[in-house]
Formats: sequence, structure tokens, C-alpha cells
Amino acid sequence: MLNAADFGVAQSRQRLFVAGVLKSEKTTPELPAPGFGGTRNRRAAGDPEKSQVTAGQALEGLTAGPEPADEVAGRYGRLLPGIPPGGNYLHYTAERGHPAPLFRWRSRYWSFLLKLDPDRPSPTIQAQPGPYTGPFHWENRHLRIPELKDCSASPTNSSSPEAAIPSSPRSATPFPPRT
Repeated sequence: MLNAADFGVAQSRQRLFVAGVLKSEKTTPELPAPGFGGTRNRRAAGDPEKSQVTAGQALEGLTAGPEPADEVAGRYGRLLPGIPPGGNYLHYTAERGHPAPLFRWRSRYWSFLLKLDPDRPSPTIQAQPGPYTGPFHWENRHLRIPELKDCSASPTNSSSPEAAIPSSPRSATPFPPRT
């Protein structure tokens, strides 16, 4: 299992890679060594000498005024400001100590109302999210296309037609940064 965050992408995206060689080669495939480290599931991972790139670092310098498309509206949009960075809908459960719980424990998918934590890599960015599927910006809004690209380490100046579509699978695909 390799995690994109261990290779310089500001997105924690764990994937299984299967590598093989012909039996006649009598060698074992070499996987790349992680160049960055962090904590996942309360365990150290990757290279502890160099910290993983955080969402805050990836989005640094990308500022713009509010846009109408940024707003998370509708039935659950009003709940987003009450959720701390890195949290999700579980903030509104009895198990998390909410005085007036709105959800049952683990009754929704983990990314429901999920907010980025600026101090950690972004969780996996879904290619075609629903209206309340995160991650959302820690400022309680949808992520913009340049922000999605920067969390995925893809070039912000990409001019592919898919780049203009927020739900495009290509806008969320992580690429190791050029070094």
C-alpha cells in the first residue's frame, strides 16, 4: 500500500500497487521509497525526516473574494460553520457530546460535511461528490478548481477542458510533484 501523501501530494490517498516480474528474472520489484512522513491511524508512516505537505501549505497564496458557487447551501449547509477543521457530521452526534444531536453515530458516509484541516493532508478528494460530500474548505465553502488541483499536486495552469468542471474525475487525481 502506498499513500500519495508520503510522496509529496497534499492528499492522503492510500492505494494498492501490485508489481510483478517474470519468474525467469529472479528479482523482486522495488517500490519507491516515501519522501515524506506523517501519522495515519495513530501510527507513524513514511519518512519522519520530512513532514507531509498539508492542505494549508498546498492552498497557501490562493486567495480570492467569495463567489456565489462557494456557498454550501440547502438543508445541511448551515451546519458546516459549527464543525471544526478536520471534522465531519459526527460533530453533531451524542457520542461527540453535542447537546442536541442531529445525527446517529456513523449513520452517514465519513465524508459527509467533512472539512479540511489546514494542518494535515487533504483526505481523498472524490471525483463526483454529492452536495454535502467533502472535503470542504475550513472557511465553510466548496473548494475551488485551483484548490482541488493544488491538493492533488496537479498543475494549476492546466488548460484541459475537464479542469473547468468541478466534478471532473481528472481534477481530483493526485500527481507526485515535480522535483
